[in-house]
Amino acid sequence: MAIHSGCYFVTASYLFYGPASISFLGFMGPFVGQCMMDFGFGFTAPSYNTIVSWRVQQQDQAKAAATMAVMGNLGWIFGAYFYSFYLHDATWEGMDATRPFQASACFMGLVALGATGTALREGCVDKPDGPRAYEELRRQRSKRP
Repeated sequence: MAIHSGCYFVTASYLFYGPASISFLGFMGPFVGQCMMDFGFGFTAPSYNTIVSWRVQQQDQAKAAATMAVMGNLGWIFGAYFYSFYLHDATWEGMDATRPFQASACFMGLVALGATGTALREGCVDKPDGPRAYEELRRQRSKRP
């Protein structure tokens, strides 16, 4: 569940970067948003390593981690282009200027809800014995026709 909590903190950070700064926090909004984003990344970074180590064979873990890093970097590259040319306009004022942050919050919120829903549906949440529970789940799936 740590990865889900991290996603929710990152989602909230975008709201502090944008609308909350304009509405009621003023110049403190980005500082609070950055603290929340760092807190969220603090949850998610160890979670990614845990997920890879539980679900990927030892000889393939480096490949899986590298693939995740490449996909994250591609997200940064294309995200920057998308923000610059489609989501941001330097002439916007007030709440209009927060549209990129609102879009990010909506996207991250959907990702977090999707991840939480998938984990709950698959029964991967709150398993006390970690990898053994996942192996049992994998065995059950392989028995399905």
